[in-house]
This record gives sequence, structure tokens and C-alpha cells, in this order.
Amino acid sequence: MESDRDQVLRIIPRNEEQLALLRILEKQEELQVDFWRRATGPNSLADLRVPFPSLLPVKAFLDSHGFPYTVMIEDLQGLLDEEKETMLRARRTKRSIREFDFSSYHTLDEVLCFALLGTHSACARAAPTW
Repeated sequence: MESDRDQVLRIIPRNEEQLALLRILEKQEELQVDFWRRATGPNSLADLRVPFPSLLPVKAFLDSHGFPYTVMIEDLQGLLDEEKETMLRARRTKRSIREFDFSSYHTLDEVLCFALLGTHSACARAAPTW
């Protein structure tokens, strides 16, 4: 998925009418809006990934219907690229059990290796490659 300059918007529909309008927006296939979180009722949150080419029409739709919204992620692809680089740097850095970074994303193999470190010799030998 190419996400160059796509944005993630957080929308809070105030009433049932705005909820219905969000459902209409979701059905507009040409806009390719991806609902990451659907609002479940008035004053609940909806998070939408909006492709760059659809940003102006989607924001105009929201503004024209009085939706309160905020931009949660300004540049989705930039954020993904940054996270990918962080993960690659982390894998190149040799780590011990005391240095496992719980705030970074890890593959299932890395987590399992960490969990088994010291109890399974093959995993313990492989662990420094995280």
C-alpha cells in the first residue's frame, strides 16, 4: 500500500445525522477512505485513513456538515518509513536481555526468542541478531 502523504483523521460525530453521513462517506468508493475505527454512536471516535488525492473533498465534506475532526497523522508514509528505519537499526544493534526495547515493534520470532532467552540454547545463540 502506497501511503504517500495520506492522512489519518479523527472524527467525532455529534449526533445520529452525522453518523449516517459517515456511513455515506464510507460507501463513496471513489474516495478510497479506509475506516480504521468506526464510530459506534454520537460523540464516539472514528479514525479514517484518507488518500492524498481525496483529502480536499473529504475535508470539504466534513467541514460542510460541521464535523469536528483533527489530523492524527499528517504523513502516513513518512511515519511508516520512520518506523521501518527504526526497526532496521534495532535489528542491526546487538542486544542483551537487559537491553530489549519494549517500546519498539518486534517480530514474533524476536519476541519468542526474548521470552525463551536463557531457557533454550538455540534461541539464546540466535538472540544477539535482534
